[in-house]
Amino acid sequence: MFKKLSEERYILPNFSVIRLMWNVGREDEHFVVRSETELEGITDIPAHAGRKGIHNARKVLEECAWEALNLKMKYD
Repeated sequence: MFKKLSEERYILPNFSVIRLMWNVGREDEHFVVRSETELEGITDIPAHAGRKGIHNARKVLEECAWEALNLKMKYD
C-alpha cells in the first residue's frame, strides 16, 4: 500500500509521516518519509518518537501495522 500511495503522489517526501502502531508493550513510532524507499525516525518529540537515523521503508513497514499522516489531497 505504501508503494501505491507513493506512486499516486498521496505520500510526499519531507511532508508525509508514517506512524507504526505497536499495540502492546511499547509506544508508537513516527517517521518522516524521505523517499519511496527511505524513512527517517522523528526523534525530537517527547512521546512516540521514531528510532534514530534513516531506515529502509520496506523493512520498517513490515514490522507492524502502520498509518500514513499528512497526505496530499487530490481534488478532481
